[in-house]
Amino acid sequence: MKAEVRRFTDHPPEYTLWQVLRRKQLLVRCPRCNGSAIAGYEKEMLTLRCECCYQTIRYPCSAPDYAVKDFCAACGRWMNLSLPEAPNPHAKTAVVVCPYCGSRQSARIVQTSSRHLNPQTQLRLYFSDSYRGQPVWALNRAHLRYLIAYVEATLRQKGRFTASNGEDYFYRWGQEHQLPKFMKLAKNRAGLLKLLRRMQSGG
Repeated sequence: MKAEVRRFTDHPPEYTLWQVLRRKQLLVRCPRCNGSAIAGYEKEMLTLRCECCYQTIRYPCSAPDYAVKDFCAACGRWMNLSLPEAPNPHAKTAVVVCPYCGSRQSARIVQTSSRHLNPQTQLRLYFSDSYRGQPVWALNRAHLRYLIAYVEATLRQKGRFTASNGEDYFYRWGQEHQLPKFMKLAKNRAGLLKLLRRMQSGG
């Protein structure tokens, strides 16, 4: 009997520490009750809100730096442009001019500096374990679902996007590029899936 093909289509990186903190979606261990707490940046403060004991904890931190890092929709070249000021907290994109072709377009915003994270905070991720001596972790529940979908897939494909000229392109760098090699190997699929699903169920 022919094995079932499980398809997976990747997308641009959205599960990085700074992006998740900026969206107030990092899931960590509450330092008071060890339950799950949502962490994120709010007005130059790192704020934790526990889902179990309902405590709110705030840590001071300095302002983050932001940049636009994306492929130009017109010429396809990589743009890495620092933003002169912090964007709207809810903004995911900023309008910039490509330094190569001069095309004006919207591109995704990322945080570029780690200096804003207070090193004394010692946040512990809620989803954290190990597989054969290798660390396995997820930044939040959505990230964990992504890892499960990726690992269980038997056919993995790059994501596509349509540029302003109407042409279709593959993303050169996807979320997959953030993953270590051992998570991409078919021989580790069964063991990793068992671990990830145990993490998902809280066991």
